Amino acid sequence: MKMAGLEKLISYEQAALEPETELMLIENGSQITLKPLDGLAFLYHADGEPGHSGVQFFSALQEAINLAPVYCAGTHLLDYSTRKFGTSSLLHIGEWGPGISVCQPPQEIVFAPELTVDFWARFATLNTGGQERALVDRYRNCGSVVNSWLIFMIDGELGMRLNTTQGAVILQTSGLNLAVNTWYHVRAGWSEVQQAACIFLDGEPAAEAGFEGTVRDSLSLNYQSPLEILYSSLAQNVWLDELRIFNSFQAEPFLPPTAPTMPFSLNMPKAVDSLETGFNRAKWLPAGLCFLDESDFENQGILLRLDADDDQTPDFSGPLLKLAEARELAPLTGKWLHLEFSFISDGDIRPTLSSGKINVQTENHILPRREPEIIPRC
Repeated sequence: MKMAGLEKLISYEQAALEPETELMLIENGSQITLKPLDGLAFLYHADGEPGHSGVQFFSALQEAINLAPVYCAGTHLLDYSTRKFGTSSLLHIGEWGPGISVCQPPQEIVFAPELTVDFWARFATLNTGGQERALVDRYRNCGSVVNSWLIFMIDGELGMRLNTTQGAVILQTSGLNLAVNTWYHVRAGWSEVQQAACIFLDGEPAAEAGFEGTVRDSLSLNYQSPLEILYSSLAQNVWLDELRIFNSFQAEPFLPPTAPTMPFSLNMPKAVDSLETGFNRAKWLPAGLCFLDESDFENQGILLRLDADDDQTPDFSGPLLKLAEARELAPLTGKWLHLEFSFISDGDIRPTLSSGKINVQTENHILPRREPEIIPRC
């Protein structure tokens, strides 16, 4: 004889997060969600296989980025022999024309009160003849539209130009002593809230300044205001790799990244939670598995696997399951039930796992009543 079915609540106070740097507990441990990557709004890897474009864009507006990039007719290519991370870097050969233009930048970097632009760059020559050699920018005149910012190199020094409502602000380094054919990590950003702008080289401050007003931006998201990568007419070979744009102001010294930033779709963070009945051989019923909010299960932003045992040693195997598929599993037996949740995202959405419940039956440890035996007398 078995006891009636029970209902076990699923919360996440003790859940193991893997990697912990990408997942966070919220709402007093009742929910788990992906962390924002420090406000990462745009990510570009110049990676691919020989013979292919290899251009990879990731953004909070994934669908817009997939449609938006325009590879202008210019002198740029992927260099598989010279890269900082991955398989290749973007090389602009110089002479004239653009590298890559993204004609509709993600909304998170348009009209943003704070931005940080972060990338690796390498220069074949440092002499620009006193001209600004554009590295990354949204600064180009088209009719009456004045775009907002430009990060550049000029004769071996780094600079940033901000077009504000109070006029142009130019921030420039001095005495960098850059070397040719060497990878440098460049970070430049500004904050309208703090009225401050700064440039970092290899994680150390290189220039800083204050400014007034707000940074001007384009009137619309169209061809008038592209995000441009290595767009220049200078006869100078420049390589760029791992471009990141954050919609936050990062103004403290830091350690440059030692590996490429990976979107969640490649990392697939996991959260593991375990439930206990207190009884061995408990029967867990996946058919009764449900969650307070199942929208991220329905859009396959969260997939799961289950395991049960008596010794608290989960062994997850088999394919990742949709919630509907998990509910079709046969009952699982054990003192412990283990749940593994995989977060599937490319930055377009950040799935959130809400608390839930599952039905369980436990063994009755009271022996069934036996009828009295009649013992004959001798």
